[in-house]
Amino acid sequence: MSQVSKLKFTVSHESRPEPTIMRRFRAPFYPSTPSHLRRSCVGPKSWSTQKRSFLEQYPKGVIIQKKNKPTKAKFPTFELPDIVLDLDAEDSPHVRPFRARDAVQQNKKWKHDPAAEEVSSRVGKLRKDTARDDKMMRHQATRHYTLQTISDYDVFAIALFGGSNVSSSLADLKSRDGRGHGYLPSFNSLRTNGIPERILAGDANKVIPFMLHRMHLSRTTEDTGGLEVFNIAIRHLKNLGQLRKLCFGRASASSRKIFTSHDSIDNIVQTLRSMPPQPPEDILKFINNFTIRQLSEKAGLNASMSLYGLETASRLKLLPPIVQYLQICLSQGFILRDDRSIEILETVGHGILGALEEGQGTAWGTRPELFALLTGHSLASSEPQSALFGLDMFRRQEDPRLHLVYVRLLAELGALRLLWYSRREDLEEAGITAFIRCVQVLSRAKGDASVDYTTVTGDLEKDAYLDLCTIDSLDAYRTSVMSTEAPSASNIDDRISLDEVKDAYKSTDIHQAMTHFEELISRVAV
Repeated sequence: MSQVSKLKFTVSHESRPEPTIMRRFRAPFYPSTPSHLRRSCVGPKSWSTQKRSFLEQYPKGVIIQKKNKPTKAKFPTFELPDIVLDLDAEDSPHVRPFRARDAVQQNKKWKHDPAAEEVSSRVGKLRKDTARDDKMMRHQATRHYTLQTISDYDVFAIALFGGSNVSSSLADLKSRDGRGHGYLPSFNSLRTNGIPERILAGDANKVIPFMLHRMHLSRTTEDTGGLEVFNIAIRHLKNLGQLRKLCFGRASASSRKIFTSHDSIDNIVQTLRSMPPQPPEDILKFINNFTIRQLSEKAGLNASMSLYGLETASRLKLLPPIVQYLQICLSQGFILRDDRSIEILETVGHGILGALEEGQGTAWGTRPELFALLTGHSLASSEPQSALFGLDMFRRQEDPRLHLVYVRLLAELGALRLLWYSRREDLEEAGITAFIRCVQVLSRAKGDASVDYTTVTGDLEKDAYLDLCTIDSLDAYRTSVMSTEAPSASNIDDRISLDEVKDAYKSTDIHQAMTHFEELISRVAV
């Protein structure tokens, strides 16, 4: 096998079948790993695509092809041309055509051109070795040694018989406790997965207390062992690709439960935040996939992961994922009213505002949904729901940063009545700017009768509902006329004066204020 693995040749006899051999890749940095033989490159793909895919996905594989000769079904052929592997640089193998220099080296090594029969016999031997290794790989892939899958009976056998005597003494081992797989794990697998050395030494007096302790371990405690291994592995990750392979790779059911436990997810989020800068789009994609897997496996959603997804989407100013994660965080109660929440609310508010200013949110129903997420009032329910800001914010002196972003969002949606309730003397200039923007937004209806911005009640809750109806009507009007003009296109500088806006803003009665604004909006909408 060693000679075959170093062989580089092809056959120049035109009248004989021409086999092509690609020698086995070596893994110098992982000498203990199996050969990782894989079947690949089957199908009508171009040879360059197959070659690239093979080198990227299976860097330690073997490809064998025998032309013009049928093979058994369990030994599929591969559609690759005559190529030879040049592995002089083990860390960067590449594929090139067979050249005259290869023939010279071949003659120098073998003293002649190898005959087709010799090539065929070597190919046959290599195929058998490949099949043997492939069988070993399939068998080993089913042996996931973890603290959960190692049988209690296996541990007893190791402790009582000790050493290599276990395999010979218990050749017909059957699983006795329903947890094993019907085979004995090796010393190394037990030692690697946390079985104490004193038990591996064969001390029967020590195994009974250990087993009694193990029997009383809860499932959560058992998962702690896997969690510790996971935490150790995650500390060595350097980029998002490695984390993606660790979390989304092939894993047992117990491992998937470890990945979706709250402690593991908290560590994953901490790792994402502490990594060198990664593309935010890739981070959001990772969080989306992770959240989808949690939902599909009916696992409880994690606050840190959902909040990080909301934060990432907000920084990217992508409205659909912002709405998605905002709904998750509000429904699950992940956004707490503490010092940390101020930063989160400000980030999300600016993300929504930036997305709207860039022209997102034109789909029908988006803006009423945003209003419901911001205030807690929706057309679907008469009961107040969890909201990003809520209406109580108008009754208390919140952080000025939050107040500014809130009024800008209300203006962008067209919530004229709530803007009047949000007035603050210390932020008068910002309030007037928001009113001007709201006039621009409402003037887009061109005086359409379905968009009512004049009716008021003087009650905050009822007026919030009226604003929601106005936003819904304005949204429907925009959709019906298929308007492509940006909301900011209205020029009101030459139609209304700043003093007129200030007078309406400072009105002590909301009915009087709405009368002033109705006149201003009708003037701009002409």
